[in-house]
Parts: sequence; structure tokens; C-alpha cells
Amino acid sequence: MTSDSDEGKDGEALRLQDAVGRIEAVMDNAAEARFRSTARQARTSAKRLIWLQRAADIVQDVVLASKAVPCGSGCSHCCAIPVAITQAEAFAIADFAKLPRPSQPAAAITGRGVLAQEQVVEDARDEAALAHMGEPCTFLVDGGRCSVYPARPLACRLHFSLSTNSDDCRPDYFGQSPRLDVFDRNLDNILTLGLSQPVADIRDWFAQRKQV
Repeated sequence: MTSDSDEGKDGEALRLQDAVGRIEAVMDNAAEARFRSTARQARTSAKRLIWLQRAADIVQDVVLASKAVPCGSGCSHCCAIPVAITQAEAFAIADFAKLPRPSQPAAAITGRGVLAQEQVVEDARDEAALAHMGEPCTFLVDGGRCSVYPARPLACRLHFSLSTNSDDCRPDYFGQSPRLDVFDRNLDNILTLGLSQPVADIRDWFAQRKQV
């Protein structure tokens, strides 16, 4: 005899499997792969970033069109969780926002080699979690809007909750709400941008600005 708790877990597992299945069924993997391949061949990190952003936007368009996620305009719970970005992304954000390009933060982590770079991703998130969990992003403005949306980090473009309720994405629920697995894409982004790229939380690259 199964308990209500077991049935609930089985039902949630099936729901998540269905959500991921709907997303994968319409994912244009060929186009995304083409953009990623072009990114790897680009000569500068700035140009590589542009192609990686296009690849990430393909994923975003498909995920949002699938109606399998609660993400939408004005929901900003995920803007108060760790967001590790590379120097190339920090410079792109600064250029878009017409800000001086930031210096490398003291909290930045660098690494070389595939295995080392994989650890950089996890270490950067762990460090950010300790220092910035629950802290709104520097670029979050009234109404839960991102003021640098066209230049937003790759991690933001690829962050999707698979919960049925956006409230599950609150920072105090971090790690509990199911999310679309994009670790391989995030790792490939950092490897493509450069093995020596400094990585740090967006709030370390850009300190909170006073509202005027």
C-alpha cells in the first residue's frame, strides 16, 4: 500500500518528466549547436559572448513557449539568488549600461583546464551563496524589471523554474524548487568564453548603486 506522500512524489516526478519532455520535443538543438559552434570559432570573448547569447535565447524562447515554467515578466525571485558571471559578461553589461568597465573583484575565481573550470562554476556559486543570497541584483529596478535585460548574463537567460508556482522560486526556497538542468550549457559557456576568464557574482562586479 502506498501512502499519500508517495503518491504525491510520484505525481510530481511525472509532472516534471512531462514538462521536460515538452521542452525537449520542440528544442531546436541544431540551431543552438550552430550558434555555439560559431561562438567557439570567434576570435574575441566579446564576439563569442554574442553568439552564446543567441544560443541561450533559442533555449529561452522554446522554454517559455512550452508553458511548462511559471517564469514571466515581473517575476524577480531569481534576481536575489547567486548569479556567477564572467568578465566578458561584466564588460558587456557595463557597456550596455554606459558604466565604466569594472575591475576584477577580489572574490573572483579563475581556473584553467576543463576539470578546473568545472570546479570554478560550483565554487563561484558557493561563494556567492554565502555573500549574496537574498540580495537583489544591482540592476533590478521597480516592478521587478531588469534594467540591463538585453545584456543580461547567460546564467539568467538559462535559469528556469519547473515549479507550478513562482513563489517556490523565493530565495529562502533556493535549492528546493525544481529547475531545468542547464549545467552542461553553463559550463560550455565558460569554457567557450575562455579558460582564464575571472568568474564572480554580478554583485561583486557591480556594487549596489544608490537610487536617485
